[in-house]
Amino acid sequence: MFGLTWVALATVVVAVAMAGCAASPATQEGPSVSGVRVEKWSGGARAAVSLTFDDNNVNQIKILAPMLEELGLRGTFFVITKGRIDIRRDGEGSWKDWKAVHDRGHEIASHGTHKHMAGLTLAEAEKDFADSKRLLQERIGVGHGVTFAYPFNEDSKELRSLDAKYYIASRRECLGWSSKTTAADANADVKKAIEKGVWLVEAAHSTDGDGYEPPPSAEFRAHFEFLKSSKESGELWVAPFGTVARYVKERRAASVEQSGPEGNSLTLVLKITRELPPEPVPLTVSFDIPAGWQDLSAQAGDAILPVKAAGSRAMLDVMPAAEPVTVVVSKKREKSINE
Repeated sequence: MFGLTWVALATVVVAVAMAGCAASPATQEGPSVSGVRVEKWSGGARAAVSLTFDDNNVNQIKILAPMLEELGLRGTFFVITKGRIDIRRDGEGSWKDWKAVHDRGHEIASHGTHKHMAGLTLAEAEKDFADSKRLLQERIGVGHGVTFAYPFNEDSKELRSLDAKYYIASRRECLGWSSKTTAADANADVKKAIEKGVWLVEAAHSTDGDGYEPPPSAEFRAHFEFLKSSKESGELWVAPFGTVARYVKERRAASVEQSGPEGNSLTLVLKITRELPPEPVPLTVSFDIPAGWQDLSAQAGDAILPVKAAGSRAMLDVMPAAEPVTVVVSKKREKSINE
């Protein structure tokens, strides 16, 4: 059954996509000081969606990845790192094929060796975590910020503590799309996520007769087109699982302060209170536009940052760092009478 399940995690609420699907880490509102804040979702979107696909089935490569690319979207493919991927020919799901998917901007992540994790000793589970990550780094070229999806939705508190040594986030307890899921079902759940302002993680295996419970590709296309439209309207941020996980981790550790305006400029300072995840992503910072200001520009060190104005607010993306990041925002200087 396709539907949202809402569960409490710590003191916040996490949206989980498809019955029983939970994503860690949890989400929370960004801090706000004197009208300046880190936006909950990148670009000031109202909600986030991640599209994830399990088991490295061949139609993920032949149909789903190209379909996402055509619409300007990217997904996360949780790959089984031992077995079928070692024996498949190029064009049918080989390591080379998955590296090509990675090189086109998708996230290639770990589904382990697809063992029943609950039946392993902790030492065996740790070896699975470590070996799978190493293979993805060696064969695909992923960095250190790898994510993991539990095979058969089997996890435990002990396993989650262990996977955190190797992965920046884990997706667990997912039922995902079934062969009876329609785009209308999925779109309705995205609308609920937008209403609640949460992160929706969708899970599927493949399409058009390939893999477990595959819906028709026409249903995926209709859903992906809806996501594209929602993204273009500014309501929705659609990004790979690991990208959203990084954003959430950074946002939870971030604070931002504003001084000014004084004269033609104001200053924003973004601070991070914890260690950043590997391969950090920019955080969206928003602030009130001072009265009478137009044509804003921003600079952090030598980097020029694009500024997007919407009504009385402005937004810009700032790359966090271990040390505070200072951004100077300026308005266009008015010409004097003598110029």
